[in-house]
Amino acid sequence: MNVRKNRHDLHTSQAARARVKKRYRSQSILKFAGMAAISFAAIALVTLVYSIVSRAVLARTETYITLDVKLDEKRIDPEGKRDPDTLYGASYMRLVKKALRKKFPGLKRSEKRALYKLISSASPFELRDRVVANPALIGQTVSFDFLADDDVDLYFTGVPATARKLEANGT
Repeated sequence: MNVRKNRHDLHTSQAARARVKKRYRSQSILKFAGMAAISFAAIALVTLVYSIVSRAVLARTETYITLDVKLDEKRIDPEGKRDPDTLYGASYMRLVKKALRKKFPGLKRSEKRALYKLISSASPFELRDRVVANPALIGQTVSFDFLADDDVDLYFTGVPATARKLEANGT
């Protein structure tokens, strides 16, 4: 029969010390692995937040194209009365297109169509609102910042060309 001399021999023997040393080493490895996992998760979280914020900042920007537009009185207000109804009814798109053609002379018809697509379709309305608000501009050449078309804006914010427009295939 095995009789122990001292009750504490079980915990102070050479084998017990080896088990404690092995357990401490395992705990250290586990603690290191836990810290590494938390560090990796923190880095991944910071990267994700940075990615979201940087894209959100780009989404909040707008691209403008500055053109010198001649506000021709014959086109806007041929009678010279400065009547708001007449000013609202004028063809401001013609003025915008003329300013674009002046900036880029000598283009073919297909190139002109592509050129006109650089400017947002709302641009003539912005110009109209400015002229209606200040009819004294009629007859002058005014520098105006036109909002660029969405494809132009996407190009300047760095969105790849393949992601700009997807053609529907009818299905």
